Amino acid sequence: MKAVWQQMQGGGIFVAAFLIVCGGALFGPAAQAEEHKAGVVIGQIRESPLQERIRPGIQELYDRIGIEAEFMLLPSKRALVMTNAGELDAEIFRVAKAARRYPNLRRVPTEVTEFTGRAFFIKDLQVDSWDALEGLRVGIVHGAVWAEEGTRGRKVVRTETLFRLLERLVNGSVDVAISTHGSVMTMIETSYPDKGIKYGAPLNRTPVYHYVHKDLEYLVPKLDQVIREMKREGVFDRLTGPL
Repeated sequence: MKAVWQQMQGGGIFVAAFLIVCGGALFGPAAQAEEHKAGVVIGQIRESPLQERIRPGIQELYDRIGIEAEFMLLPSKRALVMTNAGELDAEIFRVAKAARRYPNLRRVPTEVTEFTGRAFFIKDLQVDSWDALEGLRVGIVHGAVWAEEGTRGRKVVRTETLFRLLERLVNGSVDVAISTHGSVMTMIETSYPDKGIKYGAPLNRTPVYHYVHKDLEYLVPKLDQVIREMKREGVFDRLTGPL
């Protein structure tokens, strides 16, 4: 025994190094990720009726994999920036191109739902394509990636929320507001029923996806599996209604 103890003492540096390596394996990123599974904070676009409708589905998604989900209401752009920086864990949904601009986002492959993008106006206009925006004062919500893409190269007015965008349309400071059909129609019904807001043909139909920060990339396969299950059950269709 004495000889063994002396050998262990002589190899003290080796033992310490071994413990450090094991400690790194036990308490490093993987272990921290496991600990992080207890709860996530998800960015939700403020004043987005469509995201508000989808929110219970995302809540159920995380419930099904045993993770507590909280939601933080933020302007669209700020939510993206915070999730990309790791200050938030996930986004309710974004378009497929979001990760091109925000490289720390990881897309869950199966779409959650899709939306229809349209031009909304009050004046005697007909806006059925992106080209028809030529010469018009156009407004979009800051951080709406699909609208940013569609209006690229044009001078646009950006607002923090959909409510502010429609306020600008109603007061005449923009000629056209670009947004999603479902969200705008909900807001027209609740806030602007008598303002004569009209809309043109769809500018696009865009699938949207749940995103997580890269630190939670290990969750993507499980989230995708559960989203596919929920879609087969019609969960998201019941929540969104016609879009």
